Amino acid sequence: MIRRILIATLLTALPVLVIAQSKASAPATVSAPSIDGVWRIAQSIVTGANASENSAPQPSLIMFDHGYYSYLLIRGTAPRPLYALAKDPANMTDAEKVARYTAFDAFSGNSGTYEIAGNVLLRSPMVAKSPYTMSVDPPMVQEMKWEGAALWLTSTTDAGQPSSETRVKLVRMPAATAVAPSSGLTGTWRLNLAKSKYDPPTSAPQKSTSSITVTPHMVMYRSDGVNANGQVTHGEWLARLDGKDYPQRNTVNGQINPKDVDAVNVRRIDANTYEFTNKRQNEALTISRIVVSADARSRTTTVTGKTIDGRIVHHTIVWDRQ
Repeated sequence: MIRRILIATLLTALPVLVIAQSKASAPATVSAPSIDGVWRIAQSIVTGANASENSAPQPSLIMFDHGYYSYLLIRGTAPRPLYALAKDPANMTDAEKVARYTAFDAFSGNSGTYEIAGNVLLRSPMVAKSPYTMSVDPPMVQEMKWEGAALWLTSTTDAGQPSSETRVKLVRMPAATAVAPSSGLTGTWRLNLAKSKYDPPTSAPQKSTSSITVTPHMVMYRSDGVNANGQVTHGEWLARLDGKDYPQRNTVNGQINPKDVDAVNVRRIDANTYEFTNKRQNEALTISRIVVSADARSRTTTVTGKTIDGRIVHHTIVWDRQ
């Protein structure tokens, strides 16, 4: 009886001893880095049919997050050319159609779900530019290989297509600024005519209100008022703080003003000082230097330059925060 009890006890303890020994002797495993995050393509290499190498790819944005992904890119080595607005959108010419096809053909995009099986990435598109991509079954397959912090993805052509292999190198994007730096320019402002000085005086509007929003990377501007002739005016634009020109739209009584500026370039000097350069057909006409007061209750805009018809202007405009 005692022998039976001892044997039973040993049999019960044996699995525990085996598991403990197995854990003690098993080598430590190193887990692969997480693919989750925001990436861009830094390099692409195609071997086989249509071989090529691109070390300066166009913009791309690739995101992975908890089983979902988004894969957007522009193919090629040069920026896509801008096409002119169609003279008659309902009856575009062949040249206008080709220009649009060329621009859109270079863009590739799809989003959906992903799985990782060992060193293989499986992507199942749910939304895509191409309906063919959305119909892919089984999933899109890419082999994964880590190179330090970079990730190489390798794919091969489908059966029946000229044989080739495409390797793309992904590098992580820097973290975007989540919180905008403090800017006293953000807010709604009303023109204070009594404190303002217009030269020539006849260019002073009857009233004006502007709304400005400043983010870490751009400025959004909107204004409404009544000009010196009693006409209702409206202006709006959205410009990045990157030194480039951006379109602006200005209307008088609801109609586009053909004699007004059509682009703006914004420069941030500090949190309370900005410069807006207003242009027409790439020519700089006026520069507006904006300085917000220390108490942030008012701002002064100094405008220098000329009008479209060549008249010199020099305004000192005071705005009160609302």
